[in-house]
Amino acid sequence: MKRIILISFLALFSYALQSQDANAIPEKSQPGFFAGISYSYLSIESELNDLEYHSVWYGQDLGTVNVDQGELDMINEQRTELYDRHYLAVEPGMVFLNNNRWCFEGSVLFGVSRVKFKTEIDQPEATQKTVTTDFKNLVTGISLNLRYNFSEKWGLSMMPQLIYTWGDSDDIKDNIRPQVDFFVNDLKESYSNGYGRLNIMASYMAGKLMVSLGPGFYYSFINKTYTIDRINPETMDKYHDEIESSLNSIAFIDACLRVDWTIIQPLTLSMESAAGQDLFIKTFLRYNF
Repeated sequence: MKRIILISFLALFSYALQSQDANAIPEKSQPGFFAGISYSYLSIESELNDLEYHSVWYGQDLGTVNVDQGELDMINEQRTELYDRHYLAVEPGMVFLNNNRWCFEGSVLFGVSRVKFKTEIDQPEATQKTVTTDFKNLVTGISLNLRYNFSEKWGLSMMPQLIYTWGDSDDIKDNIRPQVDFFVNDLKESYSNGYGRLNIMASYMAGKLMVSLGPGFYYSFINKTYTIDRINPETMDKYHDEIESSLNSIAFIDACLRVDWTIIQPLTLSMESAAGQDLFIKTFLRYNF
């Protein structure tokens, strides 16, 4: 699939070079600022690269256990880590440069996110753990778009973006580490996630539509702290377990398709989808002024 993506991209790029002198590029005038609302969905599979356990039982510190790389490899062979994220954000931005050949713009986003972590262990009796949140955790990020126009219709775009979200949840269902029924159990997990991607796409303008296609390169990291506090109501003995883990994405390349539609002169709708082993979708409705 990677080879098909690259071949398609090179073919589009070659055709754009051949046609760059076919049509003169008219002068364009675009607003210098814009603002809008964006929605994004990310589904990604990760693997552990660090795992640490720390326990305090009956008031006694039992110490910290760091899992070595060999054990991590064995765990990753039997374990699947899935991460889903939705966010809704406001996204103001600015057009820094716009002339016959070049266009450069950038935006920042601020909003709220909903996430779901799912851990599955492949054993004779399948076990899993899920952690979900409402739309209450914060998200921020930055996006850039640099485009070079070969002709009136053809161009080449480079679109880097970075998104960061963090928060916590106590909506946890864990049958990997089953709890004692009559204990008072308090489960909580905090997390932070960074996701960056770079799209390099050939673009074609058709009326009010700009269609862009090319490969995307991405990376995701997640840091999590899972705390389990239990109290035996009969003896009031306390048990505290803390599990710290860090994960990163397994794949790093996908195929990306983007459509920008000028609905009316001040309004633009952008729709972006990137698919491979993982999935990324973003829609952005912006008002230019």
